Amino acid sequence: MVPPFKKPRLDEPQLFYLGTSGLDELADGRIKHGEVVLPFHSQVLATQSSVLRDLFRSLCTTKDPAIGAEMIELETPFKDFALEEVIFFLRFVYHTIDATAANFELAAAHAPGVIRLAHSLDVSGLLMAAADEYVGYEMTGTEAALNWLPLAETCGLENAWSHGIRVLAVDLLNGEGGSHGAHVAVRELSSVLSQDSILAVLAAVASASRKTSLLSEFDVPAASLLAHWRAADLQPGDGEYTYILTEFSKQQSPMLSPEFEAAGYTWRLQVELDDDKLGLHLLSSTATSFPIVYTLKLINQLTGEVYSQATSDTFADNDLGGFTSFIELNVLRFIPGYIVDDTVEFRVDISTHDYASAVPPWRLRRATTSAARYGASFKKPRLDEPQLFYLGTSGLDELADGRIRHGEVVLPFHSQVLATQSSVLRDLFRSLRTTKDPAVGAEMIELETPFKDFTLEEVVYFLWFVYCTIDATAANFRLASAHAPGVIRLAHFLSVAGPLMAAANKFIGKKMTSIEAALKWLPLTETCHLHHAWSLGIRVLAVDLSTGNGGFHTAHVAVQKLSSTLSKCSFAAVIAAVATACRSSDRAVPSADLLAHWKAADLQPGDGEYTYNLTEFSKLSSPVLCPEFEAAGYKWQLRVKLDDDKVGFFLLSSTATSFPISYTLELLDQVGAFYGWFRFAFICLQEWLSSPIVLHPDMQLTGEVYSRGIDRRTFAKPTGWGFSSFVELKDLRSTPGYIVDDTVQFRVRISLDDYTLRTND
Repeated sequence: MVPPFKKPRLDEPQLFYLGTSGLDELADGRIKHGEVVLPFHSQVLATQSSVLRDLFRSLCTTKDPAIGAEMIELETPFKDFALEEVIFFLRFVYHTIDATAANFELAAAHAPGVIRLAHSLDVSGLLMAAADEYVGYEMTGTEAALNWLPLAETCGLENAWSHGIRVLAVDLLNGEGGSHGAHVAVRELSSVLSQDSILAVLAAVASASRKTSLLSEFDVPAASLLAHWRAADLQPGDGEYTYILTEFSKQQSPMLSPEFEAAGYTWRLQVELDDDKLGLHLLSSTATSFPIVYTLKLINQLTGEVYSQATSDTFADNDLGGFTSFIELNVLRFIPGYIVDDTVEFRVDISTHDYASAVPPWRLRRATTSAARYGASFKKPRLDEPQLFYLGTSGLDELADGRIRHGEVVLPFHSQVLATQSSVLRDLFRSLRTTKDPAVGAEMIELETPFKDFTLEEVVYFLWFVYCTIDATAANFRLASAHAPGVIRLAHFLSVAGPLMAAANKFIGKKMTSIEAALKWLPLTETCHLHHAWSLGIRVLAVDLSTGNGGFHTAHVAVQKLSSTLSKCSFAAVIAAVATACRSSDRAVPSADLLAHWKAADLQPGDGEYTYNLTEFSKLSSPVLCPEFEAAGYKWQLRVKLDDDKVGFFLLSSTATSFPISYTLELLDQVGAFYGWFRFAFICLQEWLSSPIVLHPDMQLTGEVYSRGIDRRTFAKPTGWGFSSFVELKDLRSTPGYIVDDTVQFRVRISLDDYTLRTND
């Protein structure tokens, strides 16, 4: 999850969108906004904005090479927007992983300006996808829809636009006040919305109003359909197409017409011959769901007469509608005019006018919603033109200032783009910049290491994910699965984080479907710090060890196999997970969150302790919580409570996970500097303890020892575990050294070392 960001400081705005990584040293441009100067990197902005890309390309081709690298200065269109809007925009451009609906909400006061600026610069990808999602979330009622719809329409936020249309349609359909109330509502819409949006609302109402029960937004046409109407600029209308099928007697069934467009959608006609009948179908080529009315016709070429059948349907991509028995073959062959010179003429009329009156209301339920796709899966790259795969045909190669040599292949790159993703390359480019002679001008950077150690396809896929972060998904890693390990190792070697490694984490996590897969992928997850995938692999192995058949001998063989394959760290984690699972009645393996916490904190079995000085002890009237502290890799608090004639002492977990520990609660003698009373326990927070646990209160002054057993369930935070009667209050007050200057010292010692050993005592 991406952490939210705070309000930027306007006196140091570049720290907000660039950070302290030294990227400002590589800047080759600046934006002047009044008295404020904002440094930028032309190559980074060019990857996001086609408008700026064309501008930088024109500057590159017209610039005198003898002048060298000049600083680019921009004012338009940034001067037309508030400074904070420009800064938030640059943050989303430089940190695409931060372009989320949640962060747009944090920047809500400036969100409309950020979206308009992005639209004016023709920015797409994650930024506009997040804007689309954010504006869609804001459409919580009629007022919000009227407020946001003009922005959604102007900036092409199709999903948000369609959601707003649905909100207004539901309000028109369900609102109170009869025809007068509806009339007032429509007049309000017409004074605020564009004609396109008004037509869309009315079309949605007309389509849904055939129902008699109370309506919801799911009874209104689906968002995908509304978005398609908007994108195609569809007005209700008709369309037709004529298909002339030659050499009819020689054709093999089925026969498909060329693709054609009618009423704003894309279609084909399909003709089938089956025994004694001819089938005629309409096939949709539009990837959305939509309802239409259509008529299929057979034309008599001699008389002009038409044989037709009409129907209506809701289509999706590659859907068929029509008639398997459109006309009998003997009728087709024996009536003059239908077949002339072995040619048959078919026609289809398609209408979006009167769907609501022609189609039963229940048919509307077939419409489905699909989110707009901003990324796309890709195919195997052509190695003779690899830059087309990771740069596309956008002209970015003209702005390249570096090249990677891989054997005979040269791959152009943009140092500023790579610097935003890789801290290793960032430091390299900064060092080259500081050591380069300014008199030489801009020189082409050449790299071989470390790319020469990886295959060409691994390097090309890596560059694709760096340039097109939106395509860094687990699904696309699956398409490149043969090269995925090399891509991940290269990214790790170059210290790349963000979407690329997050997608790698998810991709490998889904690969952990068996013991063999876990053993294959775990070394890579550990080497490249893919904590989530690592924890899933550990769980797979732990489940197998915990539930496998074959008794001790089989388990012993399995453990030997693991120990010979896994690292010491991973092997220890599997054993710890199995030991924890075996303590519970349902043999539940520790959660992936806990395992990821262990891995991220690099926890080895160890100890921790904390001392709490409780002042003004005599004035204590209610339970007291000490400040939060960390010990043995987890976060804790101590709780002290006075109840009648005894002192309660508890340990509380502040870590939102489940884990086993042993710990000792101690009360310190401040004068003699030795322990007076202490008790220790073995506990597994949020687990059942099925066997008795021995508690040992030990009063060292008298040497007395007693013990007792318990069998109880413990609970999650904030309820802790400890002793409601840790020590008698009269004993505490009457024994010198425990209360000094009205202060009492409490200590806890926490151990992860010997939990398993002690619970078997």
